[in-house]
Order: sequence, then C-alpha cells, then structure tokens
Amino acid sequence: MKKKHGGKFPQHPKKEKPEEVAVVPKYYPADDVKKPLKRRFVNRKAKLHSNIKPGSVLIVLAGRFMGKRVIFLKQLDSGFLLVTGPFKVNGVPLRRIAQTFTICTSTVVEVPKTLDLSGITDEFFQKGKNSKKKAKSE
Repeated sequence: MKKKHGGKFPQHPKKEKPEEVAVVPKYYPADDVKKPLKRRFVNRKAKLHSNIKPGSVLIVLAGRFMGKRVIFLKQLDSGFLLVTGPFKVNGVPLRRIAQTFTICTSTVVEVPKTLDLSGITDEFFQKGKNSKKKAKSE
C-alpha cells in the first residue's frame, strides 16, 4: 500500500465538522434530579383538649397499656401528655402518651397540690448514653 502511494499511507482530507445544531433532549435533567422542597413546618406544642385537666382519667387506646385507665398529670413541652396509673394501682408507670391515643372520661381525680412535676420533662424519658461494654477475652 505504501509503494502505491510513494512510501506513505494514504491520508484522506479531514472533513470539516458541521456546526453543532441545538438538539432538544428527550428528557430534561429537571425530571431526574429531585429538588428538595422547602419545609415551612414548625414544631408547636399540641393544643390540649378542653376536657383534659390535671387529674382527668383517660383511657389509653394504643400501646402496651391499651385499655388501661390512667390519670393525666400535665402536658409536656413536646405536646405529649404525662400520665400515670398510678403504678401501685394498675401497673402503669409515668409515661408520655400522645393525646390522639387517649379518650377522656368525665371522671376527675384530685391531684395533690404538693406534687412537684417541674423536674419531669421530655429529657427525663430519653435513654442515657451507656458506655460500650468491652467483651472480655478469656
């Protein structure tokens, strides 16, 4: 082949590239890339039902103590209700329950005014950070 062309491989003249024409894509990237939505949600304390007052007897509708009657003590900052059995009476300890999972009865028990609930907040119910126990090698 080189002999035919004077000792060089034949070279074809380079074609000029036509100007790029704007091609409309089949899919726009906006369809594939999800844009995060703006969150305007603000956590607010749930409004307490008008018939729920400290000492009101509530019936628990869900969870481990479903069907138990409990006494409402106060509403926590998160909006949950602080309730108790009392534990000695029906085995329900101090618990947080959303008011959507309760039914209020007309019965009201007198709660002593000397009862100090200021120390019980949502942080009271958080699990403590346990240090990881190292496995003992024998």
